[in-house]
Amino acid sequence: MAKTKSKQLANILTFTTASIDVVSGSFVPDAADTYNIGSSTIPWLSGSFRHMDINGDVRVQQYIRHRGDLDTFINFTENRIRLNAGDIGFMSLEKDSSAPYPLTVNHGGNRINFRVVDRNTDLLLKTDSEAFNVKLYHAGNEKLQTRSTGVEITGSIVLQEQTTTPTAQEGGLLYSGSNFYLGFD
Repeated sequence: MAKTKSKQLANILTFTTASIDVVSGSFVPDAADTYNIGSSTIPWLSGSFRHMDINGDVRVQQYIRHRGDLDTFINFTENRIRLNAGDIGFMSLEKDSSAPYPLTVNHGGNRINFRVVDRNTDLLLKTDSEAFNVKLYHAGNEKLQTRSTGVEITGSIVLQEQTTTPTAQEGGLLYSGSNFYLGFD
C-alpha cells in the first residue's frame, strides 16, 4: 500500500490501491466543499475511519445509518428529521408550513410509550399506547391519569384563591357572571 507523508500533492490524486492509510492530518475540500476520494473502482464507502476530528460541517445526502443495523438511522429530508430504531419511527421534527412546528413522538403509529424523567430519573410524564392514556407524576408518584371518560386525579387538587368577588354561591360552587369557581371553606 502506498503511504503519503508530509507532502503537498497536486490537485488531482489517483490511488490504485483498495484503501488509503491516513495517519494524521485532514482531507481538504474543494471549492464546492466536497471530497472526492473514490472512483468507480475504489468507492469512498469501502473504507472506514476509526476516529475523525471534524472542524466544520458534516454533510450527508439523506441518511446516517448504524453500521451492521441498516434499519436504525437518522433520516434528513426537506425541513424534517426522523429518528428510526429497528425500522420503527420513534421521533419526527418538522418545520412545516406555519408555526407552531411539530415534534412528533411515534410518527409511525407504533406501540411506543413516551416517558419524561426528572433530574433524579423519577417519572414526570408517561404515555401508554396500549391503554391510550397519559399519566402525570410528581417525584415518581402518579398524580393524574387520562381515561376514556375523563381524568382521574390521585391525591388532592389545590385551587388558588379567587380574585373576584362572587355574586352567588351554592355550596362550594361560586359564580360571577360566566365565571365559575370551585371553593371550600
